[in-house]
Amino acid sequence: MKRLQNQAAEQSRIEDQVEAQIKAEFARLTSGGSSGKVTGTKVQEGDIIGYEGSTGNSSGAHVHFKVRDNGTAKNPRNYSSLLRWPLDKFTITQEFGLTEYAKQKSGNSCTYGGTWPNNCAIHTGIDVADLLGAPVHAADDGDIILDKYYGGYGNAVIIDHGGNIYSLYGHMLAK
Repeated sequence: MKRLQNQAAEQSRIEDQVEAQIKAEFARLTSGGSSGKVTGTKVQEGDIIGYEGSTGNSSGAHVHFKVRDNGTAKNPRNYSSLLRWPLDKFTITQEFGLTEYAKQKSGNSCTYGGTWPNNCAIHTGIDVADLLGAPVHAADDGDIILDKYYGGYGNAVIIDHGGNIYSLYGHMLAK
């Protein structure tokens, strides 16, 4: 039991660290330069940007699909009229928000950080699953601003869609 509590605490610490890195990366990318434009590999909605995997802090094959609007994690469902889902066929394995998994106790903490039981951190995306290796598609046109192993997200891609909207795709297979 103690070993599981230590693992959960370490996962929570890593998630907090990665979230801080993402916020710092967004701040750096969106504030710098004379034009303020982020440049990178251009993608079109539906382009294959990776393949479903189980890298990073993953509980099995799935894609963690996250949307950030003005630097804040938002429920991807609220953007369904603007952004397509990253997998063609999928099952949702974890919703956005204060899910049952997010509220699980690990020592005095919760799965994604925060103090149990009343101040648990939310799950900041939606986990979608198909078959290991299924193609992952860009949710909309944009510039890839990150394509690398990214802490608890494993192999991840972040796309800048303009208008301070970004999408993140985590846990993908290595290219």
